[in-house]
Amino acid sequence: MAATTGIINGTDMLVYVDSVAIAHSTSCTLNLTSATRDVSSKTSAGVTNREYGKRDWSVTGDGLYQFTTSNNFSDLFSLYANRTKVTIRVSTETADNKYYEGEAVLTSLNATFPSEENSTFTYTFEADGDITEYTGT
Repeated sequence: MAATTGIINGTDMLVYVDSVAIAHSTSCTLNLTSATRDVSSKTSAGVTNREYGKRDWSVTGDGLYQFTTSNNFSDLFSLYANRTKVTIRVSTETADNKYYEGEAVLTSLNATFPSEENSTFTYTFEADGDITEYTGT
């Protein structure tokens, strides 16, 4: 199958933990940041000059809470409890599309159980090294 043309439908973009999609996802975000350092001096003519510093990335998302699927809240809880590093992939899994992958640790996991509403969970994975952009599945 050829790469997706046009705007990517957010429904198609999933977060995978060690090659298994997080169950019942409802949204996800890939966050890429780069710190800067101020290198201004007396000769900067009163303006700020910057150079790049450390890069960082994280993946956040949420999903519907369920006990009986794989890669659900309970599985994510095991990663948290055991302090397990994992490979995170953000991908459509469509051949020839770009995807992003890197090692990460689970730093936040929250569950919400509102009255008469869907139970949900949120998560944050933070980088353990760099993230790479690939093409293909």
